[in-house]
Amino acid sequence: MRCVLPCCWIHVPWFGLLVPENVFAHMIDLAILHEYALSIRQLCQSGVVFLSSVTLKDVARKAGVSAMTVSASLHGTGRVSAERSEHIRKIARKMGYQPRVAAQMLSRKRTGQVGLLFICSTETSLSDIGESGYTSPVLSSFVQVCEQEKLPYHIEYHLGQSPQEEFLPPRQLTGGLVDGALVVGHPSSAMATWFEKHCSSPLVFVDEPGQYAVRSAVDQGIHQAVMHLAALGHQHIAYMGGPDRYITHEQGYLGFEQACKAFSLKHPTQDWLIHSENMSLHDLAQEYDQVVARWWNRKIKPTAIVVHGVSSARALIGVLLQRGISIPNDVSVIAYGASGDCKRTYPMLSGIEPDFHGILQTALNMLNKLIVGKTVNPTHAAITPNLCIRDTVAAPTR
Repeated sequence: MRCVLPCCWIHVPWFGLLVPENVFAHMIDLAILHEYALSIRQLCQSGVVFLSSVTLKDVARKAGVSAMTVSASLHGTGRVSAERSEHIRKIARKMGYQPRVAAQMLSRKRTGQVGLLFICSTETSLSDIGESGYTSPVLSSFVQVCEQEKLPYHIEYHLGQSPQEEFLPPRQLTGGLVDGALVVGHPSSAMATWFEKHCSSPLVFVDEPGQYAVRSAVDQGIHQAVMHLAALGHQHIAYMGGPDRYITHEQGYLGFEQACKAFSLKHPTQDWLIHSENMSLHDLAQEYDQVVARWWNRKIKPTAIVVHGVSSARALIGVLLQRGISIPNDVSVIAYGASGDCKRTYPMLSGIEPDFHGILQTALNMLNKLIVGKTVNPTHAAITPNLCIRDTVAAPTR
């Protein structure tokens, strides 16, 4: 158990204590101070470590070495043996030693923090962000990688602004809270201009174009999915995606078209490729209902449908089931989207699932190199998704 107390202390020599300033202000007599002293000592005996009071010299005294030796051990410098360094690090961890952030910043001329900047559209609310099948796994993967790498981090949601509102750039970048940031989300024109002309911090874009960028290789993932469907015997495969102004949808269409060409799959009509502009799930379901009605009134119908987005796939599944079309007996459905969302869909949805951990790990590695001035080559990376076949895919029956 650890407890971090405030760092503004007042020395009370008659009790041999350092008392937080805000606590001392409420201690009107010696009786209260005496009670406080006893409670602090009891906490210390129970194993609570007060991080603010532990210094490099305290660790040195406990380890029986010089402060310089402790510093060398903690930072991996000097000629201290590996065994001795590990012993000193264990003592430091046990005592709850934390390097002084201000000293780190002065010596490095950096904050030591990396940022995650979520750019949200004007239609997005904070509750939407937390429940999103995209931002939620991005956030959890970012935190997981930072914790594994022991990287301090700062997260900011930059909510969309209407054209009538004055543009406000991200606080973490203008306020010097971070040394660089990963950018997630589609920047507005004002944001893109600010990045280009006014932002001096290193940036790595996730699933968006940029000088340094890491994306999910959705084109490769969809190519792999079409290859699997073709191997099962599917020759009539349709595709439903979103606006191709977004790079992930553009890449999705590209991957599908390349796969169809590679496996000699032809579309009887152009409306087997749906480029929907609808952002509302209700409007999307109505659009899909009209599309499915056209398809099933023809002699040649799709035996499989690839959908870009789990929420879109859920809307499609609802439409198909309402029309009495069985999944996967009449038509197979496979979607690009987060693994958790696919597994929380009924029937359990087959998925082309982004490797969020791999994306964030690669992006953070790239960002850290930029922060310390190292050359990053290549400047772009694409991480292949995982293909998971579940209940919505089977061999065609017609």
